[in-house]
Amino acid sequence: MLSEEVYLSGCFGLLAFNLIKKIPTPMLAEFSFVRHPVVKLLRYGHLLVPGVERVDVVYWDEQQQQLSARTVRSGNEMPYGEPMNISNCVAAVEKLRKGRASFEWLQKEALPWIDDNTENIKNDLLSELQKLVLMLTVDNAEVGNSSDLVFFYFRADFSNLGMTTEAKAVTLREKDLVGRAYAASVAALIAEAHDDKLMWDDFQQAFKANGAIIENLRSQLKQMRGMYRERLVDSCRFYLKNLSEQFQRNYQFSQGALEQIRRYEGEYFRLENAIKAGVRIANNLHPAGGQEVTEIPEFFLNFNTTQRQEEIHDIHLNSVLEKPFNYLNMIDVIVTDLRNKNIPLTAKNVAETMNPPVKHSAIKMYLNSNYDKILKLFNFYSDKWPLLRTEFKPTYNLLQNSLNRPHQRQGAS
Repeated sequence: MLSEEVYLSGCFGLLAFNLIKKIPTPMLAEFSFVRHPVVKLLRYGHLLVPGVERVDVVYWDEQQQQLSARTVRSGNEMPYGEPMNISNCVAAVEKLRKGRASFEWLQKEALPWIDDNTENIKNDLLSELQKLVLMLTVDNAEVGNSSDLVFFYFRADFSNLGMTTEAKAVTLREKDLVGRAYAASVAALIAEAHDDKLMWDDFQQAFKANGAIIENLRSQLKQMRGMYRERLVDSCRFYLKNLSEQFQRNYQFSQGALEQIRRYEGEYFRLENAIKAGVRIANNLHPAGGQEVTEIPEFFLNFNTTQRQEEIHDIHLNSVLEKPFNYLNMIDVIVTDLRNKNIPLTAKNVAETMNPPVKHSAIKMYLNSNYDKILKLFNFYSDKWPLLRTEFKPTYNLLQNSLNRPHQRQGAS
């Protein structure tokens, strides 16, 4: 006869092998705690007990608030089996659920849903050898002293476990070791499902908390978007008011134009360019002017016709304006650097800072020789080079002189 240690080692080795070789079915993949733990065992019963003829479970269904039972037989394609009717034997089932050890071997006829007459079941040595159904108890904290039950129906010769030969039958000692091995394995699976459920509860609480945070952020974003849209409308109205003062007109956006501005999500400079273009259209269609309201409707505003600022810069590349444009940028960088260093913005200081250094008169000569091109660039880029416009005398004087000339010279275009 095998020793207890060797035999237990063989039993656990067989359990581990059958669980490891399990091939998961993607369509049925789900968390271990999605179903009741003992119901989950129905799916893997044939892996725990190779060649098992049948597996039954009896459990308290928390959702239905009633005692339920399911069964799965060998060859059944339904992984979680079929419902089993125990309505006529609830009292007998409750006896099985109370005060039991972790496992017990039973005769098939002792199960109340198999045979409703269980009173005359014998319990002698011969009957012990005929007990082929292993009942395992699973503690359920939700139902007090009662347990959930799992039933494995073994073959009469236990050949599916490789435990018998033609000359040797399974002993009571060996059956006890099998019962202990499977009780420990099922307890481990149930404990794992319980731990997974606890972990999932933590995740679920975190998900709910994050969901509330996201919803709050979404609400704040919606509010901020509304505020931004109104600020955008205010900015466009202010810009249109400045154009009204510039052209001595009374421009007003239509309601459709205001809604179009509220929906706008591009760069702000495109808005200004679209408003300028809309004003030009209005001036040509309604030349009267004065204090009469000149409406700017939504179809006067086209946000997609104006090129990006950096694309506008490319227009001047390889053109007659390229060199003057780059020259103004170079002077602007030097002037800005001198201002940051608190050095006077004189032509002499700028000329000495250039690479290579030049005489300060060279700056004036370049500006004068490119007078029309420089003016065109200053007019085109109304927001660029603020220091050159106001504090660097060579360019400041050039701009002031242009205001006093009745006509600009027609240079390169």
